[in-house]
Amino acid sequence: MHAAAGAAGILPLLQSHLSDLRFRFQERSPSGEVVLVDIDPRSLAEIGIWPWPRTLHADLVRAAAAAGAARVAFDIDFSSASQPASDAAFAKAIDETGLDTLLAAFKQHDAQGQDIASMPLTALAASGWPAVVNLRPDADGLVRTFPVAVEIGGELLPSIPAAIAGLDPAGEDVFGIDYSIDATSVPRISYADLISKRVDPALLAGRTLIVGANAVELQDRFTIPRWGNVSGSTVLALASETLLQGRALQPVELPWGGLAIAAILLVPLLRRARIIPGLCGLALLGVSAEAAAFVLQEKACIALVTAPFHGLLVCIAGERLLRELGIRKVLAWVAGIQASNSRAMLERVVEEGFGAVVIVDDKGTVRRLNDEARRLFAISVGAQLEALPALVARDCRAVLWPADTAAPLAPRSVTNLLRSEKDGAMQALEYTVSPLRLAAVDDASSGQAVSATHLCLTARDVTERQMVEDRMRHLALHDDLTGLANRAALQLHLDSASREDGDGSAGGFALIAFDLDRFKTVNDALGHAMGDAVLVEVARRLERCLPEQGLAARISSDEFMAFLPKASPEQAHEVAQHLSATIETPIMASGHRLSIRASFGLYCWSSDSASAEDRMRRADLALYCAEREGQLRLFEPAMEEDRLVRLDLERDLLEAVEAEALEVVFQPQVSLRYGAFTGAEALLRWQHPLKGPISPALFIPVAEEMGLIHRIGARVLRVACEEAASWDQPLRVAVNVSALQLSAGDVVSAVRAALDASGLPAHRLELEITESAFVNEDSRLQAVFDELTEIGVSFSLDDFGTGYSSLGYLHRFPVSKLKIDRSFVKDLPRSGQSLAILRAILALAQGLDLRTIAEGIENEEQAECLRMLGCAEAQGYLYSKPIDASAMRDLLTEPSADDQAVRARALA
Repeated sequence: MHAAAGAAGILPLLQSHLSDLRFRFQERSPSGEVVLVDIDPRSLAEIGIWPWPRTLHADLVRAAAAAGAARVAFDIDFSSASQPASDAAFAKAIDETGLDTLLAAFKQHDAQGQDIASMPLTALAASGWPAVVNLRPDADGLVRTFPVAVEIGGELLPSIPAAIAGLDPAGEDVFGIDYSIDATSVPRISYADLISKRVDPALLAGRTLIVGANAVELQDRFTIPRWGNVSGSTVLALASETLLQGRALQPVELPWGGLAIAAILLVPLLRRARIIPGLCGLALLGVSAEAAAFVLQEKACIALVTAPFHGLLVCIAGERLLRELGIRKVLAWVAGIQASNSRAMLERVVEEGFGAVVIVDDKGTVRRLNDEARRLFAISVGAQLEALPALVARDCRAVLWPADTAAPLAPRSVTNLLRSEKDGAMQALEYTVSPLRLAAVDDASSGQAVSATHLCLTARDVTERQMVEDRMRHLALHDDLTGLANRAALQLHLDSASREDGDGSAGGFALIAFDLDRFKTVNDALGHAMGDAVLVEVARRLERCLPEQGLAARISSDEFMAFLPKASPEQAHEVAQHLSATIETPIMASGHRLSIRASFGLYCWSSDSASAEDRMRRADLALYCAEREGQLRLFEPAMEEDRLVRLDLERDLLEAVEAEALEVVFQPQVSLRYGAFTGAEALLRWQHPLKGPISPALFIPVAEEMGLIHRIGARVLRVACEEAASWDQPLRVAVNVSALQLSAGDVVSAVRAALDASGLPAHRLELEITESAFVNEDSRLQAVFDELTEIGVSFSLDDFGTGYSSLGYLHRFPVSKLKIDRSFVKDLPRSGQSLAILRAILALAQGLDLRTIAEGIENEEQAECLRMLGCAEAQGYLYSKPIDASAMRDLLTEPSADDQAVRARALA
């Protein structure tokens, strides 16, 4: 049954091959009545990415009609709607030109075998004619036939080739395509050329145009006999030419009864003939049958099915060979050939494989090996196991002569590092020792077959791979720049030390964390290469300061840690102080003398259940406190509590920023001379839903460290400008800008965006900066001030006199107002020192033509004193506390009695 099934599967394939072969000996030219319009790569490049708007197809129909084409057939799916206007334009072009237009329709099967019909849109089908384009490849993937018609939705639709040939189908018949027609000679033009009118109309007049995808990327490709992989539209053209030339091929099978009679007549004749002449006669019959089939296909369009006849001839020839040679001889011959092929294949695999192969018999003697084994082990056939490396020989003996003979034999896979006996170099071998049960002849037992154990040793030299793995392992656990351990290695070391001394009997451990103060300045001033040199030198000094069992690690850019086993807090403190003094020793690098300082945090423990990550975090907390409060700090539990509070604050602040919960309020500014409002300062307030009001002095530094200050500053600018633009009086609004915004943020863009969005004139915006902004003065800071000045905003210097002591920036930067700090105002008029400082500040401002404003005014005496000293403006609770935006608008819209009193106090 299996043989019959195999023959049933072979015969159709043989017939397909024979039919395809006949096309190669025939040659026909196309009629020229069909022209292919290709959607080719050039069209895609000119027009754009597929799918195209259907207005282009409308242009093509008009161009075809103008050239005098007989009809147009579209091998394009129009079953889904595009833009309504585009579909309507396509239908209108078909109607107005009156050109016979065929639109593709097809039927598919879903996963359940149900038919799925794809028809052109109703609006398009009403103007054109649906025609079938179904292509059904044979079992080998080649398309050999085409339907005359297909029933879709209860309606019998002609195929495009049938419609082009003018056939009136009576049923769902198929016809064979004649692939002797030259596919390369079918006229074809580019879609882009046709709609651009770059085609000679004479080429199209009276002809049928088939429009389809020819570009490979559109994936409308099929494989056909003789011509290989072609577009679907090419198959349509060849099928149309087949019908137009009357070349529809119809298969005709030889009757099985006739084949049976031929077999009955041929078998006796062949038995009486000698084998060679008989086989030659059968071959001649096969050739004659094919010649007749070729003539019938050429002259009468009959595709004669000759595969069964050839199968019959093969069977008769096989029967004659078996009778001549004998079945057993044939089987033995076939088995011998198979065995020889298997041996040759195995020999090839063994000899040319990448690995070494050694076959050892049950006596421990090498019986076979390949060239790679000779090179790797330096042995030859006949060598004993002892000639192999000791570790390899040991594993071979364990498999060949196991201690437990009753245990089942199993292969042994090993990777070992071996040291070469020649030069002492390390060599990594990956090898497998596998037992082989082979039959052997035992002379002592009268030549009976017995089982003998051999083994197969396969090996590879993986030294290079091992070196790469070692290097990768080293890189995974070490810092590439300094060669110190990295964070991962330190964690592993801490975990290992804790496991080995779980009860604290070793006397305690210590972890020192330190980072380099102002290391960024070295990088910025001297470059990263110099910074790297400093880090390498610090790493060397760190290693020299640690005891023998200590571990040095680089954790991040300029942060290091040192693990001290068997160390008390006092010893750790001593090591940290020694390390601090060593690091502070000036570093000479590339002609530069660099003085580096470091802050240190210590965490000491004897036995606890903390993880390595927790211990590193505690050392980091101590370092964090050292950076703020002192050079060396020991971890205390309160630090962890403070850190948790800080983390809560960071989380709440981030949520407040995301929800825009930080409120912008305004404190009016008043002219001391006239009592009129001159402007207002925008201030930021945070009313926490649970903790109540949180001071800006607390959350602004946190925002700066978290990098949120840029978002907060941009929002304050936007809200302040929008509110100022809504005031009835054209007053200035002052907005605080931090030093970080000036040095690291894009404050220029934020100012532009706020002014553009609000429509506030730039001269009404005043930016308040503190003296700390000038500490790291550089060319970039100057450029920021230049851009802001060009925009038209002004600058006031906040907290003047309390910060950076140099006054050089007053003439280098465009400061137009000095804001006198409240610390100089609170003791007026009784403090002589405050009066002296105020006189100096006001004289300096007058000499530099700078306006002045004092903050923190709380009583009439302070206001009067400042007015007498010549201060121009004032701000404080005497006039108004910070108020929300709505209250500020009301204050400036219609002054109340209280507001008038404020003015009266200023004028008094």
